[in-house]
Amino acid sequence: KILAKIETLSEGIKNVLEKMKDKKEAKPPQVFMRTKDEFKEMDANLKSTLKKIREYTHEISLSRRLLTNSYNIEEIEQIEAKVKAKQAESARLKADNKKITDWLAKNEKAKQAIHENGFYDQEVYKLKDAYREDKQKIRELYYDTLEKRKQLIEKHDVVVSLENNIRRMKELVDIAKREKGADPRQFEETIKEAILPERELEIDEMQKKVDDAKQLMKVEQAEIEKKAKMQEDKISEMEYRNKVL
Repeated sequence: KILAKIETLSEGIKNVLEKMKDKKEAKPPQVFMRTKDEFKEMDANLKSTLKKIREYTHEISLSRRLLTNSYNIEEIEQIEAKVKAKQAESARLKADNKKITDWLAKNEKAKQAIHENGFYDQEVYKLKDAYREDKQKIRELYYDTLEKRKQLIEKHDVVVSLENNIRRMKELVDIAKREKGADPRQFEETIKEAILPERELEIDEMQKKVDDAKQLMKVEQAEIEKKAKMQEDKISEMEYRNKVL
């Protein structure tokens, strides 16, 4: 529509210019005043035409800006590409969902067939019975572990008592050695007090036994902790299987 207006205005300007050219070439003196009036008229028409051209030019510029803002081809192409990608992803997800639905339906039929034949219920009963037996064994192992831990604590107390006795003996021997120069008879009495009748072992041998006992306790404790961890894992596994059933 705008281009049509511009073409009409261009044609009008062309006609005006041709008339001006024709009037300029004609020189009869009697038409001088009419030519001047015509010039005024044509000048007015020209100004009006130029005004319309400016208006149409402004409209064209505005229309172009509106088209640029409203119809960004690059942005539209990017959006269309995103839409196509989303459509493809949606189609893929629908296909995956159908596969899962078909698989569930198929397995549901198989499960129903197992129930009808009674095989599934028998297997569940066997597994639950085995679970009860295993649970009883685990309970026995648990209390056995507690007993071993109790024994380990008692051994630890014995070792601590032995260490205290050894330390006390060493202190008495040191005292006796310091007093030897003053009174030999007192030294002998001190030694007799240090080496008690119920402690006939030498101090070094007692210390060795204490060290051996400590090492054995470490091994036993590690073994007990290992068994306890295995029991906990076994219990967790059986509880999970029982829930699944």
